[in-house]
Amino acid sequence: MKNLLITTFGEYNHLDKWLNGNRNFDVALINYDYHDHPCNLIAKCVWLDTFATFKFPGIYVMFKDARELFDYDYFFMPDEDIAISCEDINNLFDKARTLNLDLCCPSIEQSEESFPSWKLFVHEEERDLVTTNFVEVMCPMFSKRALIECIETFKQSHSGWGLDIVWPKLIGDTKSNIGVIHSVVAKHTRRIASGTLYPDLQRKRISPYAEKRKLMRTYDIAGFEPMAHQEI
Repeated sequence: MKNLLITTFGEYNHLDKWLNGNRNFDVALINYDYHDHPCNLIAKCVWLDTFATFKFPGIYVMFKDARELFDYDYFFMPDEDIAISCEDINNLFDKARTLNLDLCCPSIEQSEESFPSWKLFVHEEERDLVTTNFVEVMCPMFSKRALIECIETFKQSHSGWGLDIVWPKLIGDTKSNIGVIHSVVAKHTRRIASGTLYPDLQRKRISPYAEKRKLMRTYDIAGFEPMAHQEI
């Protein structure tokens, strides 16, 4: 098994959906709000801790503290409000490997129960892979090569804003190595900006806009327009 789901979670989560099944992936988690969770499947994690953190800085700490986590080939990092089945996560790993993708994500259902943040990621039937120049921070999957190129950025944005603009530049967009896998569909179960992230950022006086602008200056990105390249 060379696949790893690695992320943070709090009281609101979809761990039961992610972990309940015959998994082709291991799991590493941070419980960031100290809330007890009844899912006994988390006991099977290869790495598990509890401390207050934001998603990507927390994942950075995980890799810093446990270098063996880099031994995997592919890494999936869903937000806690992403509802996706264990079977679909298996399929996402398999598709990423088969298509030799460095950075990808599932498509997102658009419905009364699911709220995409970008039109680019809205699920479309009859499609398999659409290559793009952008995969948002909501539920990215990295190849090992891509993760090694991008890991230092994780500690540079508490909000996550700006990271997804920088990653394609660091990885190198070949117009075939970044994409949305439409044959796998997930639900984003909370409305945009309705979770605990933005109140937590406000309390800490962290501006997502400022973090985004700083990252774009640091990595010399003057402007950015998300776009699809081609359907494969």
